[in-house]
Amino acid sequence: MSVFLRESTTLFGKTKPDGDRIEFGDASHADFKPHVKLTRWAGECHFSMGIATTRKILPVQNGATVRWISPLDGMEVRGYFKDSACDNYEYEIILAQAPVSNTITLDLVANGLDFIYQPELTPVEVARGNIRPANVVGSYAVYHSTKGPLHSIPGDAEKYKTGKAFHIYRPELIDADGDRAWADLDIDVVLGKMIITMPRAWLDAAAYPVIVDPTIGYTSIGGSWDNTNNYLITSARVQAGTTGDANPGTAYVYGKLSASGSRTAMMGVYAGGAVPPDGQSKVSSSDAAIAVNSTTAAWLSAAITWTGITSGTYYYVALNGQGQHVNDPPGTMTAYDASGTTYYAARTHANDMPATFPVTANFTAVFSLYVDYTAAGGTILPMMMQHHGG
Repeated sequence: MSVFLRESTTLFGKTKPDGDRIEFGDASHADFKPHVKLTRWAGECHFSMGIATTRKILPVQNGATVRWISPLDGMEVRGYFKDSACDNYEYEIILAQAPVSNTITLDLVANGLDFIYQPELTPVEVARGNIRPANVVGSYAVYHSTKGPLHSIPGDAEKYKTGKAFHIYRPELIDADGDRAWADLDIDVVLGKMIITMPRAWLDAAAYPVIVDPTIGYTSIGGSWDNTNNYLITSARVQAGTTGDANPGTAYVYGKLSASGSRTAMMGVYAGGAVPPDGQSKVSSSDAAIAVNSTTAAWLSAAITWTGITSGTYYYVALNGQGQHVNDPPGTMTAYDASGTTYYAARTHANDMPATFPVTANFTAVFSLYVDYTAAGGTILPMMMQHHGG
């Protein structure tokens, strides 16, 4: 468990090895406020959330946990990391007794981020055998507002990956007897509110105290799994912000196998002149042949050749899975978040990227795919990205 650094009477913070930072306490106030602030990419993007209060209460630090205790409200707020890597942060609200209201409203301030709701799997996703964990259903994936899956500036690919900054998981309720229930989460960035709605009947029957337990994860990885198998899938349509070449570049996918074995997933890029990508020409000349050899998920990569990348032009980053047939397991699986419109097509060709994209069906997703290329002449220009379809 990581220990907070006490920086003042009103602020506790921890800077992660990669420079991302978490702070518990509102530094803009003279008095301690039970707010948590998370930053990514040296403060380029950040958001904060917390209970609005006028009470002047000094926090208590017990080891790695910071506690704000308000007996008059029958409430306590705790902040701590769940893991030694500081990738998952708990902002717990402890209710000493049954609350009058079954909703908790937190103030929310965000900069440079899109909050994307993760619903239950659609019938199409269920039919495909996709997986969305219980704590991801009803959660929010949080992405950089402009960075996406194409990177031309040295270091940006490793820094931004898909542009995902955080994941705010669905809050869980835990009572004194260990009984559990899920709460609903609703985020409205315009109004600056995060609302947690708890099941009234469960609250009335619960043994107190009750912990309201939302977890915030620092992650670049999609929270769900696509049973990609022998399908062709794409990112949302993306607009390149810099002219250049992948000669070669590197294509990345966060993936795994559904069972033990070995597969080769292929990645390529298609022209993005139309939505959907049906009939669009492949513009990469050498596909990335990515070995998928484990049921353990990881970032996997291979070289890709793609010349003539043009600033302001739209493209689709695509992946062709391999397997799974009835008598031919395993299959490839790809991490993703629900959002926008992404396309897939049944593969009717060999294990490569077809010259033109086949006829598609669609469902909403942002896949964990990205490509690293080199800007022409070493030019460094801003990247423009459309995350959620074009």
